[in-house]
Amino acid sequence: MTHWKPQLQAIDLGAWPTVAHTALDEAAGCAFERRRQAVVRYVAGESVKSIELSTGVNRRQGFVKLTVVN
Repeated sequence: MTHWKPQLQAIDLGAWPTVAHTALDEAAGCAFERRRQAVVRYVAGESVKSIELSTGVNRRQGFVKLTVVN
């Protein structure tokens, strides 16, 4: 899929720090996983509308504010 923000394709999510999500309670763990999926899908080029519908994470929650720092 062609991404409308090519600079996001340079983001290496594998280099991001890991989160001990198992230490979170069930509600917080579920919320974290939904937000993580939103970021992964956004970086992969999925449409914002599709991400909102599939994860329940609203664009106002910040996943569309990713920037690349060189």
